[in-house]
Amino acid sequence: DVGTEGTKLTSKGKLADMRSAVICFSPILAVMLMVMILKVDISLAMIIVVATLFVYFKYSPSRIWATLKESISVKTLLLVLGVNVFKGVMEGSGAVNNLPAFFQSTGVPVEAVLFILPFLVGMITGITLAFVGVTFPLILPLIGGTTPDLSMLAFAYASGFAGVMFSPVHLCLVLTKEYFNAEFIPIFRLMLVPELIVLAVAFAQMVLL
Repeated sequence: DVGTEGTKLTSKGKLADMRSAVICFSPILAVMLMVMILKVDISLAMIIVVATLFVYFKYSPSRIWATLKESISVKTLLLVLGVNVFKGVMEGSGAVNNLPAFFQSTGVPVEAVLFILPFLVGMITGITLAFVGVTFPLILPLIGGTTPDLSMLAFAYASGFAGVMFSPVHLCLVLTKEYFNAEFIPIFRLMLVPELIVLAVAFAQMVLL
């Protein structure tokens, strides 16, 4: 029967797709299981998984070396170093502790600071790590210090993330633009409404909670 055969083929196709999905996500699942259940340090867990993949796919030493070289970004390493140095300087100079008094004296609403600072740094750098590392030490004293208001923190994160998404130096955006031979303005138009919704939800939960 043609219908029965078609159903069997469809079922086999779905099983094959599910099997492929499980195989693709198995490295991530392995890391999660080792970290969350076995309490293995995440760095060690990732090394174990990567080494297992190298063995399973029979990578030659030269290919392993090439893969490792491609995966290491000097810019990212320097960014992490720079963010930590900046954070240490801001804390050591007392700027972090004096920031709340400065904004209170100028009359700038805290909500405006939570939006402007992360958004601008996110747009300038195009990297989530940068706006978090640079701006969060500055805004934490404004929202409770060591016990921050989580709803305000979430709004600050949403603001910074919006800046990253609209950044012309955001690597994912640049690569997508080049691949599809698109222009920035039409892309920004498509992203505007979703990002405004995210910001609106974040702002609403900050006001209501």
